[in-house]
Amino acid sequence: MPGQTPKGLKDRLFIKVILGLLALTDITLDQAEGSAVTTTLLKVTYAYSWTTVDPKLDHIIPFYWLRLSDLSDLDSAVLKAKTATDAMPVGHKVLFSWDLHREMSHHPLDALRDPFGNPVGYTDREGRFKPYHGIWWDHGVEVVRNRFDEFFSRYAALGGQVDVMVLDFEEGFSNWHLENKANREYGGNAESYFLAIQNDPRFEPVRQELNFGPILTVTGGNGVTILYGSKFDSLRRESGLSSLLAVLRWSTNEDYLKWNALMQDRAAAYVNKAVYEPIRKYFPDVKMSNYGYYHYSQEFPVPDRNGHLIYKYGDGAHVGTHQSYELYGWMGRVEDLKLDGTHFYTKTPFNAFRYEVNKLRAMKLSSEVPIYPWVSYKEFDDSLLRQSDLYQELIFHAGLTGVENFLFWNPTDHVATPATPSSNALLNDCLKQLEDLIGFEDRETLVKGLVGWGDDYVLTGMRAKGRSVWRFTPKLEGENSLESVLVRTFPATFQVGSTTVTIPEGRVFIPENIISRQGYWVIAQ
Repeated sequence: MPGQTPKGLKDRLFIKVILGLLALTDITLDQAEGSAVTTTLLKVTYAYSWTTVDPKLDHIIPFYWLRLSDLSDLDSAVLKAKTATDAMPVGHKVLFSWDLHREMSHHPLDALRDPFGNPVGYTDREGRFKPYHGIWWDHGVEVVRNRFDEFFSRYAALGGQVDVMVLDFEEGFSNWHLENKANREYGGNAESYFLAIQNDPRFEPVRQELNFGPILTVTGGNGVTILYGSKFDSLRRESGLSSLLAVLRWSTNEDYLKWNALMQDRAAAYVNKAVYEPIRKYFPDVKMSNYGYYHYSQEFPVPDRNGHLIYKYGDGAHVGTHQSYELYGWMGRVEDLKLDGTHFYTKTPFNAFRYEVNKLRAMKLSSEVPIYPWVSYKEFDDSLLRQSDLYQELIFHAGLTGVENFLFWNPTDHVATPATPSSNALLNDCLKQLEDLIGFEDRETLVKGLVGWGDDYVLTGMRAKGRSVWRFTPKLEGENSLESVLVRTFPATFQVGSTTVTIPEGRVFIPENIISRQGYWVIAQ
């Protein structure tokens, strides 16, 4: 395109400028680390991937999929799983349940009932009856629990090993889950569905568990019996009564946030009982996570990507041993909020990058539970980072925030733009660079708070091997370029707009393999 410098020439010019600056300090990685001899143990960060990758990508380990269809010959399924994990590195033998858990939420004996024990559900136009399933998974959990127990008992007896169990079970009891289920499976009559949950005889112990207030029964003119009563004071109607319908009508109150916080704990307990506990019975040290379960707090307030203030109630939950949420670089209605108090948080690559960094920081700072975040391949269509080196920057900042290992969603089918070998290689290169800089057992993040929502840069640091490693990522818009924001290499000083950032005792370090042209490494003693 006219007016653009060819990419290869731009890279050569960038390297020439930076090497010229570094010549003033003559810094190498060894010099940045100091000359002291160290015996610090190595710690590699891996990505566990959705699909297979080139075996040469030594920082990506594809997980082995457990499928329900394979269990028709259980001994063969166990042997295949063992053969697959035997080929994985020690300490990183990873299994993934594709659908061994899927019956958890739809067991016939868990279906909703009326106070007389009769099934309650949806009848379609052809007269076919479909029973409702609500917030009880007890029988389904037992089926799934027995299935996992049988599989892993044989797997352990055969000498199989598992270090990590990955789950992507996205059903639950939030208002979003329940409303979507009503729309998808029950003809769209969400009100009847919510009231059926509330009227189920099993709701009474749930009410007590959730500390609901006294329940009153009111029968309307349409013959529908509604149970009222809740600890949610803001839910009160003029009559002093309340209903789960207020949870459904989320745009008028915050009770859906309170309900969701309570229901996340409930769903996590079910999944732990069904999957984590039977695996841990045979492999006590197994690590496990489930997509979408993570912790948050009012101290580090980050709304969800659609702008809902989830942090106002509860503290989140996790399944197994690790938090797990996505860092896909997408944004929804959070753009309608003025997170900095002045400006709408519009959908831009840098805003998406900053948002994901803060989401991860909130998880890290709100709980001591370690984190397995999901990251996408760079070309993911819904990601605002897909055409920017901010994708690589996000991986760097996540590593410096203390991510133990990544979960890598890199599908090659059923998506508009599939993952490619080059996108796999890019993530592998990022992880290798992190290993060179912070791949040590003594590493500890220096993150203490969120990035300012209006800040034009992100700075994240980690202490490792006796020195501090920082990544500085400026917002490169308008007159800013990566070269122009660098004021001096020692002490590392940057100018972004009217803001000057200096890292005391820090020296800019340029690695041989420049993976991203959106930020700088800084190493300080």
